[in-house]
Amino acid sequence: MVQLCDDQGRPLVSIEVPVLVRVPGEVERLLGDRVPGVPAPPLWWVETRAPSAREGAERLGRRFAEALAARCHGVVWPPEAEP
Repeated sequence: MVQLCDDQGRPLVSIEVPVLVRVPGEVERLLGDRVPGVPAPPLWWVETRAPSAREGAERLGRRFAEALAARCHGVVWPPEAEP
């Protein structure tokens, strides 16, 4: 895992180790059939997490995930930030 931290060393976003998904249908099995735009395997599954107690951490985690997906031609789930 990699953590992005603020100037005081407090974690802002954690990025899990990427996992190579080779099995067709595995993403749908994990997330359900409502996954639009998922490329066919092989693909990389990367999870990002943000501490819920930090103000703005969820938004920062989402921005990181979206930037990574844009660079790698991937998708972010859920497709829209939840309120």
